[in-house]
Amino acid sequence: DRFNGDRFRDQSQSDRVVRKIIERHGANIRPSIQAVTEASRAVSAALAADPFVEQAFVDALNGLRTSTLEAQAAMHDAMVETVRGITPAQRRELAAETRRIPGRLVGR
Repeated sequence: DRFNGDRFRDQSQSDRVVRKIIERHGANIRPSIQAVTEASRAVSAALAADPFVEQAFVDALNGLRTSTLEAQAAMHDAMVETVRGITPAQRRELAAETRRIPGRLVGR
């Protein structure tokens, strides 16, 4: 498992939170991430199609938007549950990291 060992000893709070999210919710999040990947491939295919069919491209973009929002919602649900279990000091550290590096926790 790639989340074991000394490698994680010096992690930032956001890295630890992401690790917990993946450990606890990975099975629930992976399908939505896979859907984003597939939707992204559909956008690329529609863009490269010859002849180009504008409506197919629009439909692929709409599919990507939908799958992205669903993946984001799944991740946010997992984040809420995970953050619920950390201390106030850990939440403050996490908040400070996200202010210092916008998107650090959610935009990896």
